[in-house]
Amino acid sequence: MSGSSFDLGNQDLKPSYRFNAENIVTLLVGPEKHSMMVHSGYIARTSEFFASALKKEWAEGQTRTINLEEETPGLMAHYLDWLYHAELPTKRCTSFDSESSKVVASDLLAELYVFGERRLDSELRNAIIAEFIRLGPNLHDILGCQSSHRVSAINIIYQGTPAKSAVRRLMVDLTLRSGCPKCYGADELDKAFLVDLTQAFFATLDGPYSLEDERLVGARPGNYHA
Repeated sequence: MSGSSFDLGNQDLKPSYRFNAENIVTLLVGPEKHSMMVHSGYIARTSEFFASALKKEWAEGQTRTINLEEETPGLMAHYLDWLYHAELPTKRCTSFDSESSKVVASDLLAELYVFGERRLDSELRNAIIAEFIRLGPNLHDILGCQSSHRVSAINIIYQGTPAKSAVRRLMVDLTLRSGCPKCYGADELDKAFLVDLTQAFFATLDGPYSLEDERLVGARPGNYHA
């Protein structure tokens, strides 16, 4: 069947042409301006920041070049993987064989969430919320807990998100669910997190729920969406 036979005059059946050369955007990432290429249809699809930057009235929209000096090439590459393949870097993780691997996974998810906060990408943030919940039991083995891997991820989240954000509430709830004393007393933890954790703990004592109730056992991603 020839290609012309698909031209049925229906706009809904026509390709988007998003892979044409004129739809290429150059990202200059990091202080060294590492060059990365992406199709505008992908990078503007879920990010309000990039969608706005590529409007014709802005210099970035005219030059098709966006400077991202504060980002890192590695983090940007993970973001582009997610845009093109809808896969987070931890998608195939079902278990972790060391504390260091838990640190890497937790911190990377936290860094990507904060990236999504900076670039106004709710879909990315919501996907990471679901991934934190999926991996929760694997990331935190109470019997062999070393609180260091939880400390860094929590601090990344708290230092890169506004007060009352849903992901902060998730960090608090996951910590309450673990019931692990080591996760309550780490001196390095962000003070705002400790305040939120304390308030949430006493709320469970005063309210209709105990720590064993479903509210603190089965987290639902939709309850923490950005």
